[in-house]
Amino acid sequence: MNPSRDGREHASEPMSLGRLKALSVRGGLLTVSAMGINQFLRLGVVAVMSRLLTPVDFGVIAMTMGVLSVGMVFRDLGLASATVQRENLTDSHVNSLFWVNVGAGALATIAACLGAPLVAAFYGDQRLTAVTRVLSLTFVLGALAAQHNALLVRQLKFALTSKLQVISALSSGILAVLAAHAGAGYWALVVQVVAADAISVLLVWHQSQWRPGRPRFDPEIWPMLSYGGYLVQFGLMAYVGTYGSVLLMGRFLGAGPLGQYSRADMLTRTLLGYISQPLGSIAAPALSRLQSEPETYARYYLRGIEVMALLSMPFGAGCFIMGPDLVLAMLGKQWTQTGFLVSLFAPGMCVQPIMSSTGWLYMSSGRTRQMLRWGVYGWSFLLVATVGGLYLGGRTWGVGLVAMAYSGALLLLTWPCLSYAFRGTQLRVGMVVKVCVTPLLAAVAAALVASIAHLALESYSVWIRLPCEAAFMAAVYLALVLASLGSRRTIADILMHLRPGMPP
Repeated sequence: MNPSRDGREHASEPMSLGRLKALSVRGGLLTVSAMGINQFLRLGVVAVMSRLLTPVDFGVIAMTMGVLSVGMVFRDLGLASATVQRENLTDSHVNSLFWVNVGAGALATIAACLGAPLVAAFYGDQRLTAVTRVLSLTFVLGALAAQHNALLVRQLKFALTSKLQVISALSSGILAVLAAHAGAGYWALVVQVVAADAISVLLVWHQSQWRPGRPRFDPEIWPMLSYGGYLVQFGLMAYVGTYGSVLLMGRFLGAGPLGQYSRADMLTRTLLGYISQPLGSIAAPALSRLQSEPETYARYYLRGIEVMALLSMPFGAGCFIMGPDLVLAMLGKQWTQTGFLVSLFAPGMCVQPIMSSTGWLYMSSGRTRQMLRWGVYGWSFLLVATVGGLYLGGRTWGVGLVAMAYSGALLLLTWPCLSYAFRGTQLRVGMVVKVCVTPLLAAVAAALVASIAHLALESYSVWIRLPCEAAFMAAVYLALVLASLGSRRTIADILMHLRPGMPP
């Protein structure tokens, strides 16, 4: 493709609802499969690294990332989502957005390098100066790949993007394990983060047909910049709400407790990512194509929520009962506190993917300003709750109360989060409750069975206890879900759209 032809369009291919559903389901399963491999590799690397490194090593990286995560908001500026959502897109638009992304990423890298001594001074740990400067490279690396990735998603090339994610995760994981085995300590974790982004850039540039031209600014991208600007502001609110307590935890409790907390947070996010990331990567672009059909739009969203609930409810219930055993088996005895924290995060795991799905609505319909308004209330409430947990818990119970406060805040925010997002649509919170009742009740019943199995097998090895508990829970959950007519129809609909004979 010749980037100098500014009028060339990156149009969204018109398609029937049947084809859109078929592509979504097939793409979803491809993405879920790749995500499963990706998360398996990621958890495998975590298991190995957790035995080669110490909680303090992970705490050093967690302190640094707690600060640098604010820069992650600026490396993409929300413009990748704007590219996916835009109905009419030309080369000129993409070229302008690319250079805006690269400029912002470069500025973020320079700012982080200059501010690295301040990060070290804040935590009182001089190791963080060099670590911050090296990790800041991820800002410009992410910016280089943002528009190429967005174009692949816009074209619904889920199989390709999934394959690239697996290759990047595997390659960076191998490099990190080799570095840790060689005695690199926390630098092995730095290698993993930077290598993942660098490899991703090389892969996506190799696979994408689009190439940037000379730096130019197309005035027609102002609405897209406005769209992305609201996403950036929302991202800043999310950063403060999520990492505010983490920064204070590292400052007042030190690297050790923060390392335990960051491992629990990473494990739960990894498990949730297996649910929300594949569905989100498919649902948002698909919903963007249904903006002019409000009834179909609502039905499509509710079906996505039902699938989300069918997956997230048992994950959360399972982690509540089996979190300590899961961490003991994966990470070893030095991470005992992490297992306790995973159980505290578990209630929030049940609802967090459902809350995140409101982002599909905001971004697919261009309502990022409304999304920002919700962020002011929602993330402020989460920040107050978690900082309050840290203050009340102190050095003895601080990390535990922060995790408990985080889960409690998510449960309290679920209803208002959905209600606010549904304004101006045909959706109602009661519709979501209706599709979530069966997965919730089935997950609770399955968790009760798993807890009984845990008590009966308490004297046995974790390698016997954990698979038995998981098997009992899975059997009960599946039996109850399949006994529901509505859930059977959802599963049958998914299987139907996997058939090769579906409408092209």
